[in-house]
Amino acid sequence: MATEKVIKILRSIDQSIRQNLARSPKEMADKFGISERQLYKYLHNMKMLGAPIDYCRKSRRYRYKEDGSFYIGFLEEEKLPER
Repeated sequence: MATEKVIKILRSIDQSIRQNLARSPKEMADKFGISERQLYKYLHNMKMLGAPIDYCRKSRRYRYKEDGSFYIGFLEEEKLPER
């Protein structure tokens, strides 16, 4: 199913960023079997959903501006972070 593939790629991007394995857009796209354009769309959507993603030109890696991880799922109201 297409949705499962999207979720798998989003989780893989998140994991790569958290483990400092997220290198150049071309390397990441090749790693996930997608085009660079698709990668940019995934990163854009993650940013739109609140992921503080940044690209460091010095280290040539994607990173989060703050500690955390990208979560896809449902949280019960009592477990939601305060806004």
